[in-house]
Amino acid sequence: MAVTNQQVAELYVATFNRAPDADGLDYWVNLSGLTIEQIAQSFFDQPETQALYPAGNTDAEFVTSIYSNLFNRTPDAAGLAYWVNELANGNMTRSVMIEAMKDGALGADAILVANKAEVGLYYANAGLTGTDYSLASVTAYHSSVVAAETAIDNIVANGGDIAATGQTFVLTTGQDNVVGTTLNDTITGIVDGTHDTLTLGDSINGGSGADTLKLITDASTVNMGLATITSVEKAIVNDYTHSLTTLNIDNNAFAALTVDGIDNSTYINDVVGSTAVTLTNLGTSASAYVYFSDSSATALSGTVDGADSAYAEFNYANLTATTLDITLDVKNVMNSDVYEYADNNGNNTAVTAINTTINLTDATDSYVYAETYNASEGIERTATVTIANVDNSYVEMDDYHSTLSNNTINLSMSNSDGAGFEFYPYDDTNSVQSSGSTDTLNITLDNVTSVNNDSFIDVYDMENINVVVNGASVLDYIDAYSYGDGTYPAVQTYTITANADLTVNTIDVTDGGVANFTITGAGNVTFDTNGDNDGLTVDAAAMTGDLTLGAYSDNGASLDTIIVDVQSGSGNDTITLDTVQANVSTGAGNDRVDITGLDFGDALAGTLNGGEGRDTIVIANGALLYAASAANISNFEVLDFTAGIGTYDMSVEPSLKDVSANGYIAGAVTIDNAAADTKLSLDSFVDTDAITMALADATGTTDTLGMTVSATDTNTDTTADNESNAVIIATGYETINLTSNATTASVESSLGANDALTSADYNNTVDYDAANMTKLVIDGNAQATVTFTDATALTFVDASANTAGVNVDASTGSITGGVTFKGSAAADTYTSTANGDLIQTNAGADTVTLGLGDDTIRFASKTDSQMTLTDTTTPADGVADTMTGFDVITGFNTSGTDLIELSSLLNLATGDARADIIQKGAIGGTTAAAMQTFIGTGADFFSTGVVDRAVAFATDGTNGYVFVDVNHDGSYSAANDMVIELAGTTSFAVTDITFG
Repeated sequence: MAVTNQQVAELYVATFNRAPDADGLDYWVNLSGLTIEQIAQSFFDQPETQALYPAGNTDAEFVTSIYSNLFNRTPDAAGLAYWVNELANGNMTRSVMIEAMKDGALGADAILVANKAEVGLYYANAGLTGTDYSLASVTAYHSSVVAAETAIDNIVANGGDIAATGQTFVLTTGQDNVVGTTLNDTITGIVDGTHDTLTLGDSINGGSGADTLKLITDASTVNMGLATITSVEKAIVNDYTHSLTTLNIDNNAFAALTVDGIDNSTYINDVVGSTAVTLTNLGTSASAYVYFSDSSATALSGTVDGADSAYAEFNYANLTATTLDITLDVKNVMNSDVYEYADNNGNNTAVTAINTTINLTDATDSYVYAETYNASEGIERTATVTIANVDNSYVEMDDYHSTLSNNTINLSMSNSDGAGFEFYPYDDTNSVQSSGSTDTLNITLDNVTSVNNDSFIDVYDMENINVVVNGASVLDYIDAYSYGDGTYPAVQTYTITANADLTVNTIDVTDGGVANFTITGAGNVTFDTNGDNDGLTVDAAAMTGDLTLGAYSDNGASLDTIIVDVQSGSGNDTITLDTVQANVSTGAGNDRVDITGLDFGDALAGTLNGGEGRDTIVIANGALLYAASAANISNFEVLDFTAGIGTYDMSVEPSLKDVSANGYIAGAVTIDNAAADTKLSLDSFVDTDAITMALADATGTTDTLGMTVSATDTNTDTTADNESNAVIIATGYETINLTSNATTASVESSLGANDALTSADYNNTVDYDAANMTKLVIDGNAQATVTFTDATALTFVDASANTAGVNVDASTGSITGGVTFKGSAAADTYTSTANGDLIQTNAGADTVTLGLGDDTIRFASKTDSQMTLTDTTTPADGVADTMTGFDVITGFNTSGTDLIELSSLLNLATGDARADIIQKGAIGGTTAAAMQTFIGTGADFFSTGVVDRAVAFATDGTNGYVFVDVNHDGSYSAANDMVIELAGTTSFAVTDITFG
């Protein structure tokens, strides 16, 4: 059997604990021609192997070394006894044993071997040829694989240069004296309480390379103070069985320390302050406490890489350096808390600058806390905080008993949901700011969401806040309202660069000062402001995206201390105000300014200018639109009376042309002195209070009211929500054009059927009190239901341009004459007047209820009424279960003399075909199956045996059915001919038909 890359990579792991080089892997797999057993023997004969496993080692030492290489641990007693016995009894040689131990790995050991092999192959497949890439850092945790492969990527990026690897020294149970080479050596040892190889009196001198001490332990205590350790740059402690509770570093000056696998309450003591400490793979019971002893360190670094429901704490005490660089890196964590405390030695006056770096990445439900303690006034701080790929996790940075000045915080949040950042500078009791300090928060956002309103930024002591949005982002709030000690920034400056969309539910600005915003960019920006501020200015003139702003000032002081100035750009902007002392200019775009119940006729009122575009002003009470308020309002084309009440006099502001409302009104509304071409728009509107449209000049005879009713449904379910229902009084209008529309976010449900709603599934309702109306035209993509309180003069209803279907009840409204009704191409419902109507339903399965007059129902196309018989049984049995698609007429000839008009457009046969109808008799039942049987094949259905008639009639004993031979071939086919149901009618004659 051919040798595989995987087998050889595992053999490299077992024998050398390193990655195969690309050339070596290729040779053994593709060129050597050896079996895996022969390759194992060849490996064992190599000088590298003999150096690792000297012939003088006992069998127990040999087995222990292989366990360390393969499994990063010491052998359990049973395993050690088994393998030593195999060697002692001659059952296998040492070369064969390496392969056998690898193949016999189970559980976590097997995962570890597989992980090492994966990294080894990654190295070789990258084309790297160095023979010195150790796999000692790889563990059974996948994060170690990711880290190792990332390191390999870095090697490739740097041209494949790997620092020369020196020797690997294996500590023994005796007293060792290790003197390293000038290269990068590795010293490995075991602390298990039984076969300890790090022992009292050991001397370890790493030499001049970048050397690593690696200890594998299943003991509760590891004391590096037992040995004399010098010139070793890195220490790795693998807590394999999660037993470690105390790790004493003994002030050894390692540049880096990694502790892996803690799952206990563990104290790591006497760490030199300059040592970069990394805790990896913390378990669910882990509480790790790291205590640093060197107060003179300038660079402090702590890392947590991999934790689940764990706690970690880094403690730096009595710091005395002039400049401090503090780094806290937390990644790959879940349900975990990480704390860092930096104590500046009781208001250390030597420190002049503190630079903090905090990274929180790949985290879920986790919290990072970094505190600077006892920092004296005047110290300048720069902080860089990165939060990326997190879910419901946040960073808090506190200055306790500190008065740092001129803080600059650079915050980046990306690809996260529920990301948060807090900054609190405290003295003993309150938050304080250093005298004369100017503090800046620079925020970069990229794809941050807030599904549960849990993404936020909460800071004190900030005068300048700069936000750059590179990917669409949503925050619940940005809170920067005060210094926390009862004082506030006198001037607070916000700069927002919107390269993508930004939504912030609330920006809580300075209390008692002035907040100035400058907004630019093509992204859409949405936020409300809050705060007891004295003023708010927003300059978004250079912005091309849409600005949605709630400009709120909650100061309880007199009006002359509250000023809002807003200049928006070329987007479609929405500005909501709560003070009349506002000056708003919305520039280009279709903008909206909501003044709700504010009186802009007040002596202190500012001015509102809609600028270019079709702009809307929202006024909640007609009494607030009068000459004095109109003097401060200009260039608004639409009056929105949402939640409004009273009479709005359109004549006081000439720029106002159209009117609209969304949702509801507070009481009856009259739009007075409306122009002849004024249009009314209602969206998701439901209210029983009437809206009166009153013309300024009602003397004309061709005045038209354009009206749109809409349903805007933002829910993704399969229920039609937010349909409009309005009561309209139209005074002086002869024609009303009604558009019924809907937009929907509905999607298909989990039921598997395509049940997502379309606009045609929505039905908007209007009742008209319009005595002058003679013509009603209905169009749009949603259904419309129309009733009348007064439609005395109505003569024509034209719904032919509607695509969803209409329901018109002409029996209401005291209509005095007959009405001509033209239906839509969808299913319509029409109830006629008592005066004799002309009804053309057009396509769709229409329902017509006739009144007392002599009505005519006109059919002009075969598609106006066609029957479809459908077998809905699964599996199909060939028997029709439903019959649909045809028109149903109720009340035919019940009280008046009604006619079916078959238009000349049908091009029916003439002569004898029209002389009479053929009476087909009884259908034999009221079901679809009975109809299917009655029609049969349809052959010669219209034949008398002598001539083919154009019309046939049959009854099921309750209802009658008129069949029309549209293609005049004498036979019935569903695709080419018509069927009309006369509900409740059992007789029909040629005299009931008129041929056009």
